Amino acid sequence: MNTYSITPLMSALLFMTFGIIVVLFGKDAKLKIPFFLLCLTTAWWQGSWTVLFNTTNPKITLFLVRFGYSGIIFIPVAFYHFVIGWLGTKREKEFIFVGYILGIIFLLFNWMSDYFISGYYMYFWGYYPKANWLHFVYLLIITLSIIYMAIVLRRHLRTKGTIAFKRLQVKYVLFIMLIYATGASDFLVNYGIEFYPLGFIPISICLVLCSYVIIRYRLM
Repeated sequence: MNTYSITPLMSALLFMTFGIIVVLFGKDAKLKIPFFLLCLTTAWWQGSWTVLFNTTNPKITLFLVRFGYSGIIFIPVAFYHFVIGWLGTKREKEFIFVGYILGIIFLLFNWMSDYFISGYYMYFWGYYPKANWLHFVYLLIITLSIIYMAIVLRRHLRTKGTIAFKRLQVKYVLFIMLIYATGASDFLVNYGIEFYPLGFIPISICLVLCSYVIIRYRLM
């Protein structure tokens, strides 16, 4: 087993385990479903790279880079779904449906063309997906969605009448979102910049923080 694949494997197992725990014991259905989707897509991402870093067959490699991105595509949508579902704002709920539609469109391009992923790179730790021009469009949409979520969360912090307990929850969610977003540094590797992807570090930190917030401040 490639030693570089151990860390994504551990990350995938942690997220999948935590997602299952939330589904089994979480009390708020409108929150635990999108949160499970977030855990599932993150585990999908990390689990796929675990296998990818250990393969040497070109045909299997091409399948794995597309398979892995089939989960990655929906991570921002799942996160947005969770945040907006938790806030309970009606105005932003319309964008949840739009987000999943965009995800399906990118998914189709991922499997049916080379516009999204056009192959793979060979790095010192193993193979890694090679991005094409449509991938840049995807990153632009992600960036805009993160900015929008941050604005929505900040707006709730400034809304008069918001109780102190709710404000504290919003602050934690905003902090967790910003940390999770730093995992996007892995996207640089898709553009030929060779460094071992360390996105598993911030997302693992987020998992620990989520555990704390859910238990300590009853986020769900």
